[in-house]
Amino acid sequence: MRQLSTAHFVGMVLSGMLWGANFGDRSLAADWPTYRGDNARGGGSTETVQVPLKPRWIASAPGSLQLSWSGEDGRVIEGHVMGHRAKYDDAIHPVVVGQRVFFGSPVDHQLHCVDLASGAELWTFFSGGPIRLAPTVTGGRVYFGSDDGCAYCLDAKDGRQIWKLRAGPLDEWLLARGEMVSRWPIRTGVLVDRGTAYFGAGIFPHDDVYLYAVNAADGSIVWKQDNISALDAGRNDLSPQGYLLASDEFLIVPSGRSLPAVFDRATGRLLHKREFGWRSTAGGVVGGVQALLADGQIYSGGTHHVLAMEQKTGDVGFGWIAGKQMVVGGDAAYVATGEGVARLNRLEYAVNSRKQHQLESDINN
Repeated sequence: MRQLSTAHFVGMVLSGMLWGANFGDRSLAADWPTYRGDNARGGGSTETVQVPLKPRWIASAPGSLQLSWSGEDGRVIEGHVMGHRAKYDDAIHPVVVGQRVFFGSPVDHQLHCVDLASGAELWTFFSGGPIRLAPTVTGGRVYFGSDDGCAYCLDAKDGRQIWKLRAGPLDEWLLARGEMVSRWPIRTGVLVDRGTAYFGAGIFPHDDVYLYAVNAADGSIVWKQDNISALDAGRNDLSPQGYLLASDEFLIVPSGRSLPAVFDRATGRLLHKREFGWRSTAGGVVGGVQALLADGQIYSGGTHHVLAMEQKTGDVGFGWIAGKQMVVGGDAAYVATGEGVARLNRLEYAVNSRKQHQLESDINN
C-alpha cells in the first residue's frame, strides 16, 4: 500500500469498525455516502463492531491542518468556559461507497479516492483551494465545494469533472489563514437529495452570501437565493458554514457561531433564523456548526448543551440536552459530554430537561 503522505494523520480504517465484518463481505454493510451518514446528520448505524480493532491502512495529509478560524476554546465569559463553535475542519471526514473511500483535503486542495481494502490511491482531483468538508457520493458521482468558490461534480469512477459552478459573482480572492481563497468560499459542503444539489457560498453576512439549488445532473440552477444579506435591513447575520441538513420540506443552513437558518427547499425562501438569549431561553451558549434532525426538531450543538428547535418555526421548548455532540438511533441519544459518552432515552430526557429549565428560569428571574 502507498501512503498518500508521511506527515499528519488524516484517517484510519479499522477492521470491522464501520462494517461489522471483514472488508471482503460488503453484503453486511451499508454505504456511508455523506457526512454522518445521511442528510439529517444523525450519525447512527446499526452495524456491529468487532473487537479488538486493528488498523488496516492509514492515509496522511502532507502537512498540518490549518483551521479556517481560530477559536475561543478555553476563554471564560461570565463564569462560562467557551468552546470553538465554528470548528468543522479540524479533521478530514471520509465517506464510503462500495469499495471506495472519498475525502477532500484542505492541505493539498485535492479530492482523494482510495481503495477501501488496501488504501491504495485510485485517483485524485485538484481544486483551486482548500477542501474543508466531506464530499457527497451518490449516483456514481462525487459532489463537493472548495474554498476556491466553486461547487464540483466528478465521476466517482475516475475523477473526471462533469460540471463546475462558481458561486460568487466575481473571481475575487483573499488571503486567509495562509491560503488564497475566494471571497465567496463554499464551506457548507454539497448536499444532494432527489436530483438536486444544494450549497451555500460566502461567509461575511454584509458582503453578500448565497444559497443555491442546482440540477445534480448538469449543474444548471434551479433557484438561487441572493438577497440573504439584504434581509432585515442588512442586519441578517447568516454566514453559511457547516454541513447543510435537509428534511422533506426544509433546508437547514448552519451559520458559523450562531443558530441555523431554515429555508423552503422548493423555493429557497428564508423561513426563519432565530436568536435566543443565552442567559434565559437558550439556557447557555448555543449556536455553532454542529446540528442534526430528529423528532421534528433541529438539535443544534453549542458550548454547554444541545438545544432543540422546532424545524417549522424555530421555537424552543422541546428539550435541552447536556452535551457537546450527539448521535441518534431510535429513541436513544448518545451524547459526548467532554468527559465521556452517555446513552439516554432522548424523549424522556427532553421532558425532564423542560422541567429543569423552568426551575432554572424561575430561580434566575
